[in-house]
Amino acid sequence: KQWFACAAKGNLTLLKEGLEQFKTQRDKQGNTALIIATMYNHLPCIEFLAPFELEIPNSKQQSPLDVALQQNLPEAVNLLRSASVFGSPLNIKLNLPNYFDQVRADNLPFVQQNFQFFQQQKDFRPQYQGWTGLMHAAQADSCKVAQILVQKELKMKTPKGRTALQICCEFKSAKILQFLKEEMMMQDEYGWSALMYAVDSGFREGTIELKEERGLKNCFGLRAEDIARMRNLDIV
Repeated sequence: KQWFACAAKGNLTLLKEGLEQFKTQRDKQGNTALIIATMYNHLPCIEFLAPFELEIPNSKQQSPLDVALQQNLPEAVNLLRSASVFGSPLNIKLNLPNYFDQVRADNLPFVQQNFQFFQQQKDFRPQYQGWTGLMHAAQADSCKVAQILVQKELKMKTPKGRTALQICCEFKSAKILQFLKEEMMMQDEYGWSALMYAVDSGFREGTIELKEERGLKNCFGLRAEDIARMRNLDIV
């Protein structure tokens, strides 16, 4: 009930907090939070919820757009219509999860066709916290699509300063490593380098290819070889 009350009151902060738990749920009338926010013409809430609930009708089979049209809310109508227009900012948000899934699947034709719309977009789902498409490719070792993604997304960072190369080393993605070496000498907010991630995960290819980072120290003053020694590893 609180979830729907937040939509009715236009409380965007609480909607963001409850999104993962309550998105796509419906009240007794079959209304989603997006439909309720539309009824009350809360535009920021409509924009936030549209990527998750745009295509879910209520028990009367009314879509959010139908509700906006019925109540003569022109700004809400324009916002919801834009979500259905391919390439619009709201539509891009709506389709980002599928795009990242195709990156992870190394679907080269799909990425070639859609990269112009999704380049440099970030995935702020809780489990990813600001990953780019290249970072998804780094985790999944998607080396075909990486050749396209590096053109615009190399050296981008997450809010915590992580790079695609660091993610590659954490997840031991050997095939994509060569495409990401321009990110060497970059460190995250804790001072960790890609070599440190390679050492920590036991990624031997990374420890061999990234020897130039041996002199870097993290925020605790530790080098990669110190981390290896602490882990009783002999790979640096």
